[in-house]
Amino acid sequence: MRMALPSVAVPSVAVQLVNLLCGIVDRIHIGHIPQLGTDALAGVGLTNALIILVASFAQLVGGGAPLVSIALGRGDRERAQHLLGNGLVLLLGFSVVCAGVCALVMRPVLMLMRPRPTTWALPLTTCASTFWERRL
Repeated sequence: MRMALPSVAVPSVAVQLVNLLCGIVDRIHIGHIPQLGTDALAGVGLTNALIILVASFAQLVGGGAPLVSIALGRGDRERAQHLLGNGLVLLLGFSVVCAGVCALVMRPVLMLMRPRPTTWALPLTTCASTFWERRL
């Protein structure tokens, strides 16, 4: 029983570390863009909060995975398929709703952060490309 926690925790921590490293490498590359690097970094920083908010909804739905595992462990494939179907519909619904809400409030929320005029277009472009390319 004690070995169950590390077998679940280690892959989860590894995924988070890889995600963190990808973000660091992206920022290093963005920071080296000539004549645009600092403004581009500001744009990425402004949009990170919105991106993390949307990703948290995906993690919320992903919390049903243990229930699927339990159902499969019991040999109840029908319940596991039912749970997976519910999770898929819920995830698609959250994606559409979050993308729509972000499209509506993206500009006002970013204006609350008071970006410089040279930085203003970059977070809008980053938000739009992130929400429309990755979420839908």
